[in-house]
Amino acid sequence: MSLLSAPPNTTGRATSQHVGVGPSEVIRIDPRDFITSPYEDCPACGARDGLGLLSVTATGYRKRCRACMADQSRELPRLAPKRILYLDQMAISNLLKSTLPRHRAKFTEDNPATQFGYWPKLLDRLEHLVHLNLLACPRSSIHDLESAFNDRLSGSLRSFHEQLAADVKLGHHEMVQRFQLEAACRGWLSGEAAEPLERGAVVNGTLDGWLDRFIVNAYHPVIPEELEALRANRELLSERWQDSFERWCERGPLAFETLLCEEEAGYGPGLAKQPFSSDVMIGLRAQMEQHGIPQAQWTTQIQAFLHSEAPACTDFARITASMIAALAWRAGRRQLGKPTRGLTADLRAIASYLPYVDAMFLDNECARMLRESPLNESLPYNTQIFSVESRDELFDWLTDVADEAPQGHVELVERVYGPRWLEPRRHDMTRA
Repeated sequence: MSLLSAPPNTTGRATSQHVGVGPSEVIRIDPRDFITSPYEDCPACGARDGLGLLSVTATGYRKRCRACMADQSRELPRLAPKRILYLDQMAISNLLKSTLPRHRAKFTEDNPATQFGYWPKLLDRLEHLVHLNLLACPRSSIHDLESAFNDRLSGSLRSFHEQLAADVKLGHHEMVQRFQLEAACRGWLSGEAAEPLERGAVVNGTLDGWLDRFIVNAYHPVIPEELEALRANRELLSERWQDSFERWCERGPLAFETLLCEEEAGYGPGLAKQPFSSDVMIGLRAQMEQHGIPQAQWTTQIQAFLHSEAPACTDFARITASMIAALAWRAGRRQLGKPTRGLTADLRAIASYLPYVDAMFLDNECARMLRESPLNESLPYNTQIFSVESRDELFDWLTDVADEAPQGHVELVERVYGPRWLEPRRHDMTRA
């Protein structure tokens, strides 16, 4: 367990704004540039096709006349919560590359290396459902870390992912682990069962709200020193996985239950070795204070909690222990290849987000483990698991998502955003 448990115009008149971008270059922005189709006649001034779409909020939309600049606000019905699909970094990378001029030729229907044109088709389907306000494919802190390692596409990966995220983001994976531990600590201190962490504490965004047409995000590139440290840490974890793999192979086949008990038993004690200033320890000290524990007893009580059975009952611990036990079980039977560099990211994503999303698209190895015995009997979650090997099943699931839309929903979306909103986009990210 130590592999994963060890150590953010009020007048309405049409005016033009000039924004200086250089010593000799000026960009002219007219307020009318933000008014788009669908158009209709303006009830205020009578201008034919003057009233266009200005903005969409979670609960309504605003139209503005290009002639008189009069506004009109309209309400929209609350939506059923969007379905959440977690796409791993490999999927996001392939989806992006299928749009780039220098990579696009590899993603044709006659190329088996890119699944016979699967990725452009998947992108069209995903964007269609996102624009229908039925689906979100949110970004996470794990995506951000993995994107940092791709020097050429780091910024493009983030920006591209925002187009599929539907203004939804998953909480930082370390915070998910910390919040679950704090809930377990509260239960341990009160002698009661820990309350499960609600989806709203992990999924950030309005799942039942309508999307605006514009995406605004800020991207701060990782500085070279940070990137170097991230690379060094990834190499260290990769070496640890290799050592564990060799040890598992040497031990030979063991019962899955035996391996699972070993991993669960090591989770809390592994966390107990974290420094006093770590987020985990800070959070646990806060729980001690809130429960009126004298400060002189905090360290003793925290150690007692971490060496109890309570930490291993959290979702993060249960999933992590089960995944590592499944890896060891397969390695002991010579059914597992050598771990890849991305294994840590894959396991952290699964452990952090599996209980809070509707479906996950993962690499073949992880997906196979989750779908097959003994792991599928150990983790009581209803999350749908897909991979390249089961890519057609993902299309079936997305079809079901579309079929769940209420009657008249597509027509309402077209009336709000215009019919072109649902047309497949032909990406050309030439600067990426």
